[in-house]
Amino acid sequence: MSPFVALLLICIVVGFGAFLAGLAPLSFTLSPERIRFVSAFGTGVLVGTSLIVIIPEGVETLNSVEAESIRQTMGLSLVCGFVLMYIIEKVPDYISQRRGQGFLPISIDLGALRPREVPSGDENMDQSPENGQKSTAMSTSVGLVIHSIADGIALGASISSQNVALELLVFLAIMIHKAPAAFGFSTVLLREDLSMAMIKRHLAAFAAAAPLGALITFAIIEIFGSSGDDSIMWWTGVLLIFSGGTFLFVAVHALQRGDDTKDLPGNDGPLFLLTVAGMLFPLVTLAVPDI
Repeated sequence: MSPFVALLLICIVVGFGAFLAGLAPLSFTLSPERIRFVSAFGTGVLVGTSLIVIIPEGVETLNSVEAESIRQTMGLSLVCGFVLMYIIEKVPDYISQRRGQGFLPISIDLGALRPREVPSGDENMDQSPENGQKSTAMSTSVGLVIHSIADGIALGASISSQNVALELLVFLAIMIHKAPAAFGFSTVLLREDLSMAMIKRHLAAFAAAAPLGALITFAIIEIFGSSGDDSIMWWTGVLLIFSGGTFLFVAVHALQRGDDTKDLPGNDGPLFLLTVAGMLFPLVTLAVPDI
């Protein structure tokens, strides 16, 4: 099977999987406890995937074509991915505060998406509920769509590496944390009293973002690397390390939100064990030879 066909099939699964997971809250209610358990394991998988698989694979790929300045290239790619996610996290919140509107933070703890209290006071007296709802939904959608595109970059780069173990693990990591993200996203939009049609539009944009990012990344690597295998390998390595930086920020940020589990007493132990299990899960790839 050609890499493009494999990528296309994976994109279809990722897109439809995220969309169907987002439709679940429109049909039935899943307990916050179970969502939190899935999110805890997914957070651990992100940490392990970035540190054990994605970043080392990117470094190895770069080292095969660029032995002299690999440290500079690796550091720049890694910090750019990390900074991108930091900007996505902070800028919308800053803009909303400047406008004096209530804002739902773009929670990277994907199992804990929920509205924040809208500040009361004179600065919000001129904001209608409808405008506030639209602002909240749009801000959250934009942030999560950009985040999904970053996931797609990791997927597209992993396919270009033609490492089957890497492809499968990146796919698994994306699906594990994208399903609760889609579920939580839809739940938040429901609480904003948006219409079903509007919720589905926002959800469709979120679900399509990762496949779109993957296809664009794959195309960039193929186009800019068309002059030779070394160029393809260089772009693949750079984008793998970049995506490792995005994964690392998401995972570290989610781990820092551990205080949110206090509203579910008695779950600290299971959540801790699930997170550690997720971190160690990518170790299974070390037993799989590169294909």
